[in-house]
Amino acid sequence: MNKHRRLPILPWASLLAGLAAFASIPVASIAQLPTPTLAVSESFSFTAINFPGTNRTRAIGLNDNGNIVGDYFDSAGVRHGYLLTQGNFTSFDAPGAIETRGPAINNLDVIGGTFLDVNKSGAITCSTVASSLF
Repeated sequence: MNKHRRLPILPWASLLAGLAAFASIPVASIAQLPTPTLAVSESFSFTAINFPGTNRTRAIGLNDNGNIVGDYFDSAGVRHGYLLTQGNFTSFDAPGAIETRGPAINNLDVIGGTFLDVNKSGAITCSTVASSLF
């Protein structure tokens, strides 16, 4: 006794029609894609930004005044925020924080950042105009 089950023709026909339609979609070859313009490194000036005494510094924010904010890890692996203005680094930490980040600075030199302490995380703002950041 032959117990083979026959599948209806309609699902197979739909599958073949779908594959044929997919195959007819034009695909751009690599030669047709626009060639990216390469910047010549001689036309740029690169400056390394390294917070003194650390092994990892990230520059994250920049304002129109040329002030840079970011974060760095100290030798114990703790993250701190920093401000770089006119070649001078200033480290900052939110009070009681075990980690501080300074990812943004606006043109009024107000830094926006985040912190983490033993209980929670939160947001900070601080003004660089004050004698102390906190």
